[in-house]
Amino acid sequence: MYDVAFSPDSTLLASAGGGGDNLVMLWDLPGGQRRATLSGHTDGVKSLAFSADGRWLASGGAYPDSTAKLWDVHEAKVQFNLPMGDGRVNVHAVAFSPDGRWLAAAGGRGIALLWDVGSGGLKASLQGHADAEIYTIVYSPDGHTVATGSEDRTIRLWEVPSGVPRGVLTGHRHAIRGLAFLPDGKTLISASWDETIRLWDVATGQLKMTLTGHQSPIGDLAVAPNGEVFGTASYDGVVHFWRPSDGRRVSTLSGGPLAFSPDSRLVAIRGETNRVELYDTRTWRKRASSAKAHDVAFNVKFSPDGRILATRSDDTTVKLWDVSRVPR
Repeated sequence: MYDVAFSPDSTLLASAGGGGDNLVMLWDLPGGQRRATLSGHTDGVKSLAFSADGRWLASGGAYPDSTAKLWDVHEAKVQFNLPMGDGRVNVHAVAFSPDGRWLAAAGGRGIALLWDVGSGGLKASLQGHADAEIYTIVYSPDGHTVATGSEDRTIRLWEVPSGVPRGVLTGHRHAIRGLAFLPDGKTLISASWDETIRLWDVATGQLKMTLTGHQSPIGDLAVAPNGEVFGTASYDGVVHFWRPSDGRRVSTLSGGPLAFSPDSRLVAIRGETNRVELYDTRTWRKRASSAKAHDVAFNVKFSPDGRILATRSDDTTVKLWDVSRVPR
Protein backbone atom coordinates (compact mmCIF):
# COMPACT_ATOMS: atom_id res chain seq x y z
CA MET A 1 0.00 0.00 0.00
CA TYR A 2 1.53 3.30 -1.13
CA ASP A 3 -0.87 6.15 -0.32
CA VAL A 4 -4.27 7.16 1.05
CA ALA A 5 -6.35 10.31 0.57
CA PHE A 6 -9.62 11.63 2.00
CA SER A 7 -12.24 13.41 -0.09
CA PRO A 8 -12.80 17.03 0.98
CA ASP A 9 -16.23 16.23 2.44
CA SER A 10 -14.83 13.25 4.42
CA THR A 11 -17.28 10.78 2.84
CA LEU A 12 -14.69 8.85 0.82
CA LEU A 13 -11.24 7.37 1.31
CA ALA A 14 -9.03 6.45 -1.63
CA SER A 15 -6.25 3.91 -1.19
CA ALA A 16 -3.49 3.07 -3.64
CA GLY A 17 -1.84 -0.29 -4.02
CA GLY A 18 1.76 -1.33 -4.37
CA GLY A 19 3.73 -4.53 -4.58
CA GLY A 20 1.85 -5.91 -7.57
CA ASP A 21 -1.50 -4.32 -6.69
CA ASN A 22 -2.21 -1.81 -9.48
CA LEU A 23 -5.63 -0.73 -8.23
CA VAL A 24 -7.10 2.34 -6.59
CA MET A 25 -9.91 1.61 -4.14
CA LEU A 26 -12.67 3.99 -3.06
CA TRP A 27 -14.23 3.36 0.36
CA ASP A 28 -17.38 4.87 1.86
CA LEU A 29 -16.98 6.60 5.22
CA PRO A 30 -17.45 6.21 8.07
CA GLY A 31 -18.40 2.56 7.54
CA GLY A 32 -15.47 1.54 5.34
CA GLN A 33 -17.47 -0.33 2.69
CA ARG A 34 -15.83 -0.52 -0.73
CA ARG A 35 -17.60 1.76 -3.19
CA ALA A 36 -15.52 1.23 -6.33
CA THR A 37 -12.33 -0.24 -7.74
CA LEU A 38 -10.42 1.88 -10.24
CA SER A 39 -8.27 -0.13 -12.63
CA GLY A 40 -6.00 1.11 -15.39
CA HIS A 41 -2.53 1.47 -13.95
CA THR A 42 -0.15 -1.29 -15.02
CA ASP A 43 2.03 -1.14 -11.90
CA GLY A 44 1.79 0.12 -8.33
CA VAL A 45 0.20 3.49 -7.58
CA LYS A 46 2.50 5.78 -5.58
CA SER A 47 0.48 8.97 -5.06
CA LEU A 48 -3.11 10.18 -4.71
CA ALA A 49 -4.89 13.53 -4.43
CA PHE A 50 -8.52 14.72 -4.51
CA SER A 51 -9.52 18.02 -6.09
CA ALA A 52 -10.94 20.62 -3.72
CA ASP A 53 -14.51 20.03 -4.91
CA GLY A 54 -14.15 16.24 -4.64
CA ARG A 55 -15.10 15.67 -8.26
CA TRP A 56 -11.70 14.41 -9.37
CA LEU A 57 -9.09 12.01 -8.03
CA ALA A 58 -5.54 12.02 -9.39
CA SER A 59 -3.19 9.06 -9.15
CA GLY A 60 0.48 8.65 -10.02
CA GLY A 61 1.88 5.32 -11.19
CA ALA A 62 5.15 3.60 -10.40
CA TYR A 63 7.60 2.59 -13.13
CA PRO A 64 6.96 1.06 -15.64
CA ASP A 65 3.38 2.40 -15.60
CA SER A 66 4.78 5.95 -15.47
CA THR A 67 1.48 7.76 -15.95
CA ALA A 68 -0.73 10.11 -14.00
CA LYS A 69 -4.44 9.47 -14.27
CA LEU A 70 -7.42 11.71 -13.64
CA TRP A 71 -10.51 9.85 -12.40
CA ASP A 72 -14.14 10.96 -12.33
CA VAL A 73 -15.04 10.08 -8.74
CA HIS A 74 -18.82 9.95 -9.26
CA GLU A 75 -18.60 7.75 -12.34
CA ALA A 76 -15.62 5.75 -10.98
CA LYS A 77 -13.86 5.82 -14.34
CA VAL A 78 -10.74 7.32 -15.81
CA GLN A 79 -11.23 10.71 -17.45
CA PHE A 80 -7.71 11.30 -18.79
CA ASN A 81 -4.52 9.28 -19.05
CA LEU A 82 -1.61 11.68 -18.62
CA PRO A 83 1.80 10.34 -19.69
CA MET A 84 4.91 11.57 -17.88
CA GLY A 85 7.10 12.48 -20.83
CA ASP A 86 8.37 9.35 -22.54
CA GLY A 87 7.81 7.26 -19.41
CA ARG A 88 10.35 5.21 -17.43
CA VAL A 89 9.72 7.17 -14.23
CA ASN A 90 8.00 6.84 -10.88
CA VAL A 91 5.31 9.47 -10.33
CA HIS A 92 6.21 10.45 -6.78
CA ALA A 93 3.61 13.17 -6.23
CA VAL A 94 0.39 14.59 -7.66
CA ALA A 95 -1.34 17.80 -6.54
CA PHE A 96 -4.34 19.91 -7.57
CA SER A 97 -4.28 23.68 -7.52
CA PRO A 98 -6.59 25.13 -4.83
CA ASP A 99 -9.15 26.17 -7.46
CA GLY A 100 -9.06 22.71 -9.05
CA ARG A 101 -8.15 23.96 -12.53
CA TRP A 102 -4.63 22.55 -12.74
CA LEU A 103 -3.07 19.20 -11.91
CA ALA A 104 0.66 18.95 -11.23
CA ALA A 105 2.70 15.75 -11.14
CA ALA A 106 6.36 15.15 -10.37
CA GLY A 107 8.58 12.14 -10.86
CA GLY A 108 11.89 10.79 -11.98
CA ARG A 109 14.34 12.09 -14.57
CA GLY A 110 13.53 15.69 -13.67
CA ILE A 111 9.98 15.48 -15.03
CA ALA A 112 7.30 17.77 -13.59
CA LEU A 113 4.22 18.59 -15.64
CA LEU A 114 1.14 20.78 -15.34
CA TRP A 115 -2.17 19.83 -17.00
CA ASP A 116 -5.51 21.53 -17.57
CA VAL A 117 -8.02 19.49 -15.57
CA GLY A 118 -10.92 20.45 -17.81
CA SER A 119 -9.36 19.31 -21.07
CA GLY A 120 -6.55 17.00 -20.00
CA GLY A 121 -4.21 19.09 -22.13
CA LEU A 122 -0.59 19.64 -21.13
CA LYS A 123 -0.22 23.24 -19.99
CA ALA A 124 3.45 23.41 -18.98
CA SER A 125 6.58 21.31 -18.58
CA LEU A 126 8.56 22.46 -15.55
CA GLN A 127 12.13 21.93 -16.72
CA GLY A 128 15.12 22.65 -14.53
CA HIS A 129 15.90 19.66 -12.34
CA ALA A 130 17.85 17.91 -15.14
CA ASP A 131 17.62 14.11 -14.73
CA ALA A 132 17.14 14.14 -10.96
CA GLU A 133 14.23 12.60 -9.08
CA ILE A 134 11.59 15.14 -8.01
CA TYR A 135 10.08 13.87 -4.79
CA THR A 136 7.59 16.57 -3.87
CA ILE A 137 5.42 19.19 -5.56
CA VAL A 138 3.14 21.65 -3.71
CA TYR A 139 0.97 24.66 -4.57
CA SER A 140 1.00 27.94 -2.71
CA PRO A 141 -2.29 28.69 -0.91
CA ASP A 142 -3.32 31.21 -3.60
CA GLY A 143 -2.50 28.71 -6.37
CA HIS A 144 -0.27 31.13 -8.27
CA THR A 145 2.98 29.29 -7.51
CA VAL A 146 4.05 25.66 -7.47
CA ALA A 147 7.23 24.46 -5.77
CA THR A 148 9.24 21.34 -6.59
CA GLY A 149 11.88 19.64 -4.44
CA SER A 150 14.47 17.30 -5.90
CA GLU A 151 17.37 14.98 -5.20
CA ASP A 152 19.52 17.58 -6.99
CA ARG A 153 19.40 19.52 -3.68
CA THR A 154 17.43 22.42 -5.15
CA ILE A 155 13.92 23.80 -4.78
CA ARG A 156 12.37 25.51 -7.77
CA LEU A 157 9.43 27.90 -7.88
CA TRP A 158 7.18 28.15 -10.95
CA GLU A 159 4.35 30.42 -12.01
CA VAL A 160 0.95 28.80 -12.49
CA PRO A 161 -0.29 28.08 -15.08
CA SER A 162 2.46 29.38 -17.40
CA GLY A 163 5.24 27.29 -15.86
CA VAL A 164 7.62 30.25 -16.05
CA PRO A 165 10.48 29.82 -13.52
CA ARG A 166 10.26 32.16 -10.53
CA GLY A 167 13.42 31.19 -8.70
CA VAL A 168 15.83 28.52 -7.52
CA LEU A 169 16.43 28.00 -3.80
CA THR A 170 19.81 26.48 -3.00
CA GLY A 171 21.63 25.54 0.18
CA HIS A 172 20.58 22.01 1.08
CA ARG A 173 23.35 19.42 0.82
CA HIS A 174 21.13 16.42 0.05
CA ALA A 175 17.76 15.53 -1.48
CA ILE A 176 14.67 17.54 -0.53
CA ARG A 177 11.97 15.16 0.70
CA GLY A 178 9.38 17.58 2.06
CA LEU A 179 7.94 20.98 1.09
CA ALA A 180 5.11 22.97 2.63
CA PHE A 181 3.87 26.54 2.43
CA LEU A 182 2.69 28.30 5.55
CA PRO A 183 -1.00 29.27 5.30
CA ASP A 184 -0.25 32.90 4.42
CA GLY A 185 1.84 31.75 1.43
CA LYS A 186 4.76 34.00 2.35
CA THR A 187 7.05 31.27 3.69
CA LEU A 188 8.08 27.92 2.20
CA ILE A 189 9.48 25.20 4.46
CA SER A 190 11.83 22.53 3.11
CA ALA A 191 13.02 19.33 4.81
CA SER A 192 16.01 17.39 3.55
CA TRP A 193 18.02 14.23 3.89
CA ASP A 194 20.83 16.54 5.01
CA GLU A 195 19.06 16.56 8.43
CA THR A 196 18.14 20.26 8.24
CA ILE A 197 14.98 22.30 7.76
CA ARG A 198 15.04 25.62 5.94
CA LEU A 199 12.49 28.43 5.83
CA TRP A 200 12.42 30.62 2.72
CA ASP A 201 10.89 33.97 1.86
CA VAL A 202 8.73 33.16 -1.17
CA ALA A 203 8.69 36.70 -2.56
CA THR A 204 12.48 37.17 -2.53
CA GLY A 205 13.77 33.59 -2.50
CA GLN A 206 15.98 34.48 0.45
CA LEU A 207 16.74 32.03 3.24
CA LYS A 208 15.05 33.13 6.48
CA MET A 209 16.48 30.50 8.84
CA THR A 210 18.02 27.04 9.03
CA LEU A 211 16.89 24.64 11.76
CA THR A 212 19.08 21.82 13.04
CA GLY A 213 18.63 19.08 15.59
CA HIS A 214 17.89 15.92 13.65
CA GLN A 215 20.61 13.27 13.61
CA SER A 216 19.19 11.32 10.67
CA PRO A 217 17.69 12.13 7.26
CA ILE A 218 14.28 13.80 7.45
CA GLY A 219 11.52 11.91 5.69
CA ASP A 220 8.32 13.68 6.74
CA LEU A 221 7.12 17.27 7.14
CA ALA A 222 3.70 18.54 8.22
CA VAL A 223 2.39 22.03 9.02
CA ALA A 224 -0.52 22.65 11.39
CA PRO A 225 -3.43 24.26 9.49
CA ASN A 226 -3.23 27.37 11.69
CA GLY A 227 0.43 27.79 10.73
CA GLU A 228 1.60 28.18 14.33
CA VAL A 229 3.67 24.99 14.48
CA PHE A 230 5.11 22.38 12.15
CA GLY A 231 6.66 18.96 12.66
CA THR A 232 9.51 17.04 11.05
CA ALA A 233 10.20 13.32 11.42
CA SER A 234 13.55 11.67 10.75
CA TYR A 235 14.30 8.04 9.99
CA ASP A 236 15.77 7.42 13.46
CA GLY A 237 12.31 7.83 14.98
CA VAL A 238 12.60 11.39 16.25
CA VAL A 239 9.86 13.98 15.69
CA HIS A 240 10.70 17.63 16.34
CA PHE A 241 8.07 20.37 16.51
CA TRP A 242 9.00 23.94 15.61
CA ARG A 243 7.50 27.41 15.79
CA PRO A 244 7.93 29.00 12.35
CA SER A 245 7.74 32.55 13.65
CA ASP A 246 11.12 32.29 15.39
CA GLY A 247 12.41 28.77 14.66
CA ARG A 248 12.15 27.68 18.30
CA ARG A 249 11.82 23.95 18.93
CA VAL A 250 8.74 23.51 21.13
CA SER A 251 8.65 19.74 21.63
CA THR A 252 10.28 16.45 20.71
CA LEU A 253 8.52 13.09 20.53
CA SER A 254 9.50 9.58 19.50
CA GLY A 255 8.02 8.00 16.40
CA GLY A 256 6.79 9.30 13.08
CA PRO A 257 5.33 9.94 10.55
CA LEU A 258 2.88 12.63 11.67
CA ALA A 259 -0.31 14.51 10.81
CA PHE A 260 -2.13 17.47 12.36
CA SER A 261 -5.87 17.57 12.91
CA PRO A 262 -7.81 20.16 10.86
CA ASP A 263 -8.33 22.30 13.98
CA SER A 264 -4.57 22.14 14.74
CA ARG A 265 -5.24 20.96 18.31
CA LEU A 266 -4.01 17.38 17.88
CA VAL A 267 -1.06 15.74 16.21
CA ALA A 268 -1.04 12.03 15.38
CA ILE A 269 2.15 10.01 15.17
CA ARG A 270 3.16 6.40 14.99
CA GLY A 271 4.79 5.93 18.37
CA GLU A 272 8.06 4.09 18.86
CA THR A 273 6.16 0.94 19.92
CA ASN A 274 4.04 1.14 16.73
CA ARG A 275 1.01 2.38 18.64
CA VAL A 276 -0.97 5.23 17.12
CA GLU A 277 -0.65 8.17 19.50
CA LEU A 278 -2.44 11.53 19.69
CA TYR A 279 -0.91 14.56 21.41
CA ASP A 280 -2.28 17.96 22.41
CA THR A 281 -0.37 20.62 20.45
CA ARG A 282 -0.71 23.18 23.25
CA THR A 283 0.59 21.07 26.15
CA TRP A 284 2.26 18.21 24.20
CA ARG A 285 0.58 15.75 26.53
CA LYS A 286 -0.61 12.43 25.16
CA ARG A 287 -4.38 12.46 24.67
CA ALA A 288 -4.95 8.95 23.34
CA SER A 289 -3.14 5.83 22.19
CA SER A 290 -4.21 2.66 20.42
CA ALA A 291 -4.64 -0.28 22.78
CA LYS A 292 -1.96 -2.39 21.13
CA ALA A 293 0.89 -2.20 18.68
CA HIS A 294 0.14 -2.57 14.97
CA ASP A 295 2.18 -3.12 11.85
CA VAL A 296 4.39 -0.17 11.01
CA ALA A 297 2.37 2.81 9.77
CA PHE A 298 4.03 4.54 6.83
CA ASN A 299 1.71 7.52 6.88
CA VAL A 300 -1.13 8.92 8.95
CA LYS A 301 -3.87 11.29 7.77
CA PHE A 302 -6.86 13.00 9.36
CA SER A 303 -10.15 13.31 7.54
CA PRO A 304 -11.00 16.95 6.73
CA ASP A 305 -13.77 16.92 9.35
CA GLY A 306 -11.27 15.69 11.95
CA ARG A 307 -13.35 12.69 13.01
CA ILE A 308 -11.34 9.86 11.42
CA LEU A 309 -7.63 9.04 11.34
CA ALA A 310 -6.31 6.73 8.63
CA THR A 311 -3.03 4.83 8.95
CA ARG A 312 -1.37 3.01 6.08
CA SER A 313 0.61 -0.03 7.19
CA ASP A 314 3.22 -2.38 5.80
CA ASP A 315 0.72 -5.25 6.04
CA THR A 316 -1.04 -3.74 2.95
CA THR A 317 -4.00 -2.53 5.00
CA VAL A 318 -5.46 0.85 5.88
CA LYS A 319 -6.81 1.17 9.40
CA LEU A 320 -9.46 3.76 10.32
CA TRP A 321 -9.61 5.19 13.82
CA ASP A 322 -12.53 7.10 15.37
CA VAL A 323 -10.89 10.15 16.96
CA SER A 324 -14.05 12.23 17.33
CA ARG A 325 -14.16 11.72 21.10
CA VAL A 326 -10.53 12.53 21.83
CA PRO A 327 -10.38 15.61 24.13
CA ARG A 328 -9.22 18.79 22.40
